[in-house]
Amino acid sequence: LNNADEQEFAIMLFGTMVTNLIIGPAISFLYDHPLLLRHKGSRAIQELKPDAEFRILGCIYDHHTIPSLLNLVKSSHATRFSPIYLSVLHLVHATSRESTVQQQSLENSGIGKGRDDSSLNATFSKHKLAGWVSLSHHTQLSSYSTMPDHICNAAEASRATFLIVPFHIRKVVGSHSGLASDPIRNINLNVLENAPCSAGVLVDMGVAGTGTTNNFQNVVVLFFGGPHDREALTYASRMAQHDPVRLTVVRFTPAAPSSTVSYQNEDDLFIQRFKFLADANRSITYLEHQVGSGADTVAAIQGMDRAFDLFMVGRQHGPAVSAQML
Repeated sequence: LNNADEQEFAIMLFGTMVTNLIIGPAISFLYDHPLLLRHKGSRAIQELKPDAEFRILGCIYDHHTIPSLLNLVKSSHATRFSPIYLSVLHLVHATSRESTVQQQSLENSGIGKGRDDSSLNATFSKHKLAGWVSLSHHTQLSSYSTMPDHICNAAEASRATFLIVPFHIRKVVGSHSGLASDPIRNINLNVLENAPCSAGVLVDMGVAGTGTTNNFQNVVVLFFGGPHDREALTYASRMAQHDPVRLTVVRFTPAAPSSTVSYQNEDDLFIQRFKFLADANRSITYLEHQVGSGADTVAAIQGMDRAFDLFMVGRQHGPAVSAQML
């Protein structure tokens, strides 16, 4: 990367069971509310050395999102040379007056220092993590207004390379949509804007409380172009080294040539390097899909929903890309 702005990224992760009914709201969340993330000197996955520890901060509000978070981590290729440290931040809503007193009580009892309640411990114990993955969890009482600060401070304190927050909509039994939380949506937008490292939203479209214990095996990256997509593909490339993950990369290209070449040139170079690595890995498939409008793009994505259990895409793209393909 040639300049500081290109070291600042956000990743959007589409989790299990992405369906036609969910693609619309998810695309709307991604593109109807764009934010330009600029954090000088932020930590990025692309900057992570091959022999460095991959440090992840995962945020949860209850036990429902733990399975998908741990499945993502288990698929992220922890090795002896590049182990993974997962710090889980359990966020509990409380009023500003309550949070200070109750948080002190939690810390005095030891819960706030990593020994969470029995319900969360029971959920964590169902998942067997690899030997090169270490886990800690911490409970933080906070008002909704101060949660973004607590999350970003925790990411800084833990020296996280990647920060994960759960999507603000949860699918429920017997419903074609889900339960939405405006406070959590606002927290996510705030965190994506101010995170000191790469950040992403994990969208789990499994039914609440029925999360699978299987790793993500069929992963697809939707590559439109720009630094965020390059960061998403860097993460996915790491996952592709983990057996039995199979990675498909679909690069969307505009039907009409674009006059904006700065992103395209860098994307072309990045994809060239990726294809060179992919040639040596039979678990990676690279495809190109030409689209002329946002409707073409949505139709192409909807056609993939049953083939993959994890969709990864950058949160923001270049202006020419957005105008022609989104």
